[in-house]
Amino acid sequence: MKPYSELTKRGQIGRIKQLARTALSNYDLDVVNVQPLVHGENTTFRIDTDSDRFVLRVNRPGYRSLAQISAEMAWLAAINHDTALIVPRPVANRASDYVTSAAVVGVPETRHCVIFQWVYGRFHRRNPRPVYLERVGRATAVLHRHAQTYPLQPGNGLRDVEWNGEMQRIWDKGIDQAAITEADRPIFEQVRDITRIAFDQLGYNEDVYGLIHADLHLANVLFADSEARIIDFDDCGFGHFLNDLAITLWYLRTRPNFEMFREALLNGYVAGGGVVSADAFALIDTINASRTVLMALYIAGRTDHPVFREVAPRYTHRLADDLRRFLNGEPQIGAGWG
Repeated sequence: MKPYSELTKRGQIGRIKQLARTALSNYDLDVVNVQPLVHGENTTFRIDTDSDRFVLRVNRPGYRSLAQISAEMAWLAAINHDTALIVPRPVANRASDYVTSAAVVGVPETRHCVIFQWVYGRFHRRNPRPVYLERVGRATAVLHRHAQTYPLQPGNGLRDVEWNGEMQRIWDKGIDQAAITEADRPIFEQVRDITRIAFDQLGYNEDVYGLIHADLHLANVLFADSEARIIDFDDCGFGHFLNDLAITLWYLRTRPNFEMFREALLNGYVAGGGVVSADAFALIDTINASRTVLMALYIAGRTDHPVFREVAPRYTHRLADDLRRFLNGEPQIGAGWG
């Protein structure tokens, strides 16, 4: 049997689909269809029954521990219970657990799987309008206010997603990969140091730091009934609330009407009662640059994924050019992802 890491994207999805069906046998769901959705950080499938629709997520091994995934599910359940936000609602298996571990021949390592109720709505990532960013800002404000009251402390399940934790891990894995050239490496190092200082400048008290989504861009937001519905909490953890806003803007930074999007997002956040002070908004461009570093290093380190492996050299170089512009006080205009 061909090693999993040498398969094409289609081949990998085929084997993960077998594992997904094994996981599904642990749920009381009369499944009529299993349809692949995304094969990236994790692999997701649409699950149809005669009366309902779900998403099954197969987590990539080595990225999130069982405890971390369980903590994510608990936070999502609490958001559903405590707020009016529509976010993925986790579904328990027959053992009343939110996480099901499964394994099949041909897929390395046991994979942790979770199922959510389907969130309905439309994506507007390709043709966004300021009104959509205003709705994202309002939803983010509610999410952050809930995070401030949610009784989960750093070190208990979910991890730090910034330079004190996950970002440093991704740096250590990616910086020495062939996709990062010797000419580009000093640029990443310089911006890493600048952004570390910015995070420290914000501080780490509960007014500025807590549970965040950590991947809150328009590919992870559905829109319906004049509201934003945030999905894909897989990267959630402890970080600066400002980072969620910066990540949203990172994916829009190449657009000519970027300033309109920025204003709409921040106005919506303030109107929704967000916890980040207006003074802290001054650091958002620097925090934004930390996302550029993270994305370059993440792609460089994903040598196990056939698509990422192919695009990594040119993608990371384009992001290095982005950072050169940032250091020169110019707008970042390079590659986006997601």
